[in-house]
This record gives sequence, C-alpha cells and structure tokens, in this order.
Amino acid sequence: MNNLYSKNLEIVPRKQIGGVELGLSIHDLKLEADTIKEVNEQKMVSILDGSIFILFVDNRVFQVSALAGYQGKLLNKHYIGESISNFIDSDSWEFSDADDGFINKECAGVVIRCDLEDASIEEIRENQSELYVAEISVFE
Repeated sequence: MNNLYSKNLEIVPRKQIGGVELGLSIHDLKLEADTIKEVNEQKMVSILDGSIFILFVDNRVFQVSALAGYQGKLLNKHYIGESISNFIDSDSWEFSDADDGFINKECAGVVIRCDLEDASIEEIRENQSELYVAEISVFE
C-alpha cells in the first residue's frame, strides 16, 4: 500500500482523511485486491490497522471514516475519543437522525458519531458523560 496514508493527518471535510481523498478510484489507492470486501454490492476496505474505513460507490471513494486509533483532528479541534458532551447543545453541532450523528451546517460534508450505535438524541443526552467520539466521516 502507498505510504502516503497516515493516521495523523488533518481531517478535511468534503476532501480527505489520512491522505485518502474522496473521488479517487480503487486503482488510484493501489490496494491489495484481497483486502477489499464487497457487501450488498458495496465495496469497502479498512486500512492502517483499521483506523481508516473507506466506502466505494461505482469504484470511487465515496466516504472515508476515521475510527479508533486515528490521531488526526477535524478543524484542529475534534478527534476520535473526545467526549460527546462537547457536542450536546452546541451552537455549531446538531444531531441528525438521518445521519445518525452530529452535523454542522457551517462545515458540510462531515458527520461525527458516538460509540452508542443507533442512539436517539435523548439516549445520547442521558449517557453523554460516558460516551465518546467513535467515528468521524467525510463525504461529498
């Protein structure tokens, strides 16, 4: 795999995580064919010890997600492992049921998800002191 990818690079909404840029083809990434999984006609791959997850649509990078182990930050501020309480009742971040995470109208193309899957905002509020950022995803 190309050594241009890193767990420490800045997360850039609508552009890239870890050097994996949105819109690149599977071939551009130079991945080992046996690492690419296909589920329900969607191709996906995890790289850098599972700290980056890539989802392809029509053989192009559609979404990139930072997961546990990723060290880079979003907006030089938000990171994997950060307390989810920083997003509750924030002026900039609001919970989106459709995206199952926190979005920011001024920062399109990014969603922040906590470690409680499929949770409602009420469940997140109740447990916010125990919850953390488990995923930051960028997309077009």
